[in-house]
Amino acid sequence: MYRKFAGTGGRFAQKAMMDELFNRDWFGWLPDISPWAYLPSQTVAVSAVFAGAGTAILSRYTADLGHLSVPIKYGTLFIAALLANWLLSDLRLPLDADLQAPIVYAFVGITIASLGLMILLRRERA
Repeated sequence: MYRKFAGTGGRFAQKAMMDELFNRDWFGWLPDISPWAYLPSQTVAVSAVFAGAGTAILSRYTADLGHLSVPIKYGTLFIAALLANWLLSDLRLPLDADLQAPIVYAFVGITIASLGLMILLRRERA
């Protein structure tokens, strides 16, 4: 298919393959769950930042699991922050709904998840 463009140094073929790879709807077969699972982009960003900070703090108080310790803790806190933002999004607080409320909701989710992680991954006393 791309043989006729061989004289152009392969740039056209490479561009065509990249367009085919990146301009395709890979998840078109999934059902549309956006009305139920919609979160604004700033909510995801706030959750990612505070999950990272929570992971750094939590690493001091929990056991080390090796190389997977930080990704497991970060993933748990990030999912908890997103889940808390999703579940508490209908709760109306006297805060700015764009930034302040997602921060409070992320703190709630991260606090609950970190307490669970601290119970499960207790640091051994020497």
